[in-house]
Amino acid sequence: ENKKIEGIKLVQCEEHDWTDTAFEKVKKLRILILRNTNLSCRTIPLPEQLRLLDWKGYPSNSIPSNLKKIVALSLRHSPLMLEKPFQNFKHLTYMNFSHCESITHFPNVSEARSLRKLILNGCINLVRFDESVGFLPNLTYLRASKCTKLRKFLSRICLPLLEHLSFNWCRRLGLFPDIVGKMDKPLKICLKATAIQELPDSFVDLVGLLYLDLTSCEKLGYLPSSLFMLPNFVTLKVGGCPQLGGSFARFRESLATTAECRPSLKTLHLSHASLCDEDLHVIMQSFPNLEVLNVSSNNFVSIPACVQESSYLTSLDLSYCLNLQEIPELPSSVRKVDVRHCSFLSANTTNMLWAQVRKEIHKLQVVMPTSNTEIPEWWDYHGSWQGYPQYLNFEVRGKFPVVALAFVFGEMNYQPVGLHLSIDSRDYSAYQPSHNFTVAENHVLLCDLRVLFSDEGWKRLDAHAEHGNKWKTVKVKCVPDIIPVQWGVYVYKEETSMKGIRFSGSPKYWLESVPRSPGSLTKKRLSSAEELAIIASFPESLQTVVEKLKRLMAPIEEDQCLSLMLQDGDEEDENEDDGEEGESDIEA
Repeated sequence: ENKKIEGIKLVQCEEHDWTDTAFEKVKKLRILILRNTNLSCRTIPLPEQLRLLDWKGYPSNSIPSNLKKIVALSLRHSPLMLEKPFQNFKHLTYMNFSHCESITHFPNVSEARSLRKLILNGCINLVRFDESVGFLPNLTYLRASKCTKLRKFLSRICLPLLEHLSFNWCRRLGLFPDIVGKMDKPLKICLKATAIQELPDSFVDLVGLLYLDLTSCEKLGYLPSSLFMLPNFVTLKVGGCPQLGGSFARFRESLATTAECRPSLKTLHLSHASLCDEDLHVIMQSFPNLEVLNVSSNNFVSIPACVQESSYLTSLDLSYCLNLQEIPELPSSVRKVDVRHCSFLSANTTNMLWAQVRKEIHKLQVVMPTSNTEIPEWWDYHGSWQGYPQYLNFEVRGKFPVVALAFVFGEMNYQPVGLHLSIDSRDYSAYQPSHNFTVAENHVLLCDLRVLFSDEGWKRLDAHAEHGNKWKTVKVKCVPDIIPVQWGVYVYKEETSMKGIRFSGSPKYWLESVPRSPGSLTKKRLSSAEELAIIASFPESLQTVVEKLKRLMAPIEEDQCLSLMLQDGDEEDENEDDGEEGESDIEA
C-alpha cells in the first residue's frame, strides 16, 4: 500500500520508532507533516515528489537537494545551517525557518524566483542576508523578528509585490535599505524596538505604504517630511521615540496649505515621546484627518483649542499625562477618551468630560480619575452599592432603552473590566464582541451601553425586550467580580421613551444582593486554613474585610502601571508574532 500514499501527518515519533529508510517505498508522497519528533541529527532521505514538507525539529543541518518539486518548506526549530544557495527550487513559494539557531547567513535565492513568503523569526545568530533577497520579483511577505544579532538587512531592495515587512525586536538593526523603483502595493512595515536612527530619502518611493510601526526605536531622531505626504499612508506608530518632536515642527514648516496636499494620516501613536504643548499644537494642525490619536505618557499641560477642528477624531488617549490640567470642549466626533492617571485635571475639564454624555454621542466611552467628584446630579439615576451585590438592575418594556452607564471604582487590582448583560436571567454576553475596558483604582468608567454590542446583537436585545410587551429585568454585571463604589444611569431621551424603563424602589434597592455566608465568600477567594482564621479575627463588616483582602492580595501598584503601559501597544504585535509560528500556518 505504500505506493498509493500521498500524504502523512505524524504527531509523535521517538528514535526507536524510526528507520532512515522509512520513506523509500512511498514514491508518491506529496505532503509530509511531522510533529514532536525526537531524532538525532542526521540526513533523512525524502521522496522526490514532495510538494509540502512541514517538520518541526527536522534533524538535519541541510535540505535534501533532490526536492526539486517542493512548494512549501517549514523546518522550524531545526539545526539547519543553510550553507548552500537555493538551486533547483523554482517551484518554492513558502519558507519558514523560525528559531533555527544555527543559521548565521541566509543564502542566495536568485533561482527561487517564485518565493512569496519568507519567515525567519527568532534566528538569534542570523547576521546577514544575501543581496538576492532584495530582488525577488514575487515576494509578498518577509518577517525576521527577534533576530537579535542582525545589524543590517540589505543595501537595496526592489520588491514590487511586497505587502508585509517585519523586523520587530531586532535590537541591533540600525539601517533600512534604499528603495529601488516604485513599490505601490499596499504595504505594512514593522520595525518595533530596533536601532533605526533615520529612514532613507528613497522611502518616498514606497507609494503603497499604509502602516509603519517604529515603536520604541529610541535612537530614531528624524522622519522625512515626504513620509507624511505618501498618498496611502494612514497609520504611524512612533511611541517611545523621545527625539522625534522636532520632526513634526519641520514638517509643519514645509506643509503645503492647499487641501489637496494635506496628509492622509488617520492613526498616530506618539506616547512616551516627551511632547510639550507646542508639539501637540503642531500635530493637531498638521493632521486634520486624524481619527485615532495616542499621546499618552507625555509632558504637556493642556490640549490646544484647535482640537475642536479635528472633525474626524474618534479616539483620544491621554493616559499617564501626569501634568495635564486642561482639555477644551472636544468635537462631537470623539467617542473614546482615556485620561487614566491624569490626576491634575481641572474641575472645568472634569465637568466637560461628564457633559460628553449630553451630546448623545453614539457608543461613547470615557475613563478618568474620580478626583473626589461624584456622578453629577443631572444624571437620571445614581446611587451607591451597599453590602456585596453583584448586579445593577432595571426593568424594560418595549424597545430596549438607549442608556449610558457610569461606574466609579475604588480600591481594585489593575485589570481589564468587562460588563455582561442579561435579560430575565438570559445571558446576552454571547452576542457581545470581546470588549474590555482598561480601568484603574479610583477611576470612573462612563460608557454608552451600545459599546458592548454589535448592531445585530442590539437588534436581539430589542426583539427580546419587545416580546410580549411585559416588564423584563435587565442585569448588568462587572466581570470579574469588582465592587464599584458608585453607579449612575443616563437615558438618551431622544431615542428612548421614559415609559419603557423603570427602577424599583429607592436607589439602594436597585441592585440585586446575592445572599452569601462569610464562609462561601472566603472559600472563593482564599484557600488556606490560616488565611480563613485571619478573616474570622476581623471585627469589621464583611464589606470591610473584602476590601482589606483585595488590598493585601493586589500586586504593587507601580509594577501594574508599568506593565499596563508596556502592554497597551504591544498586544497586537505579540499575538501576530505568535501566530506566525503556529503549527496551523503552513497546513492552512
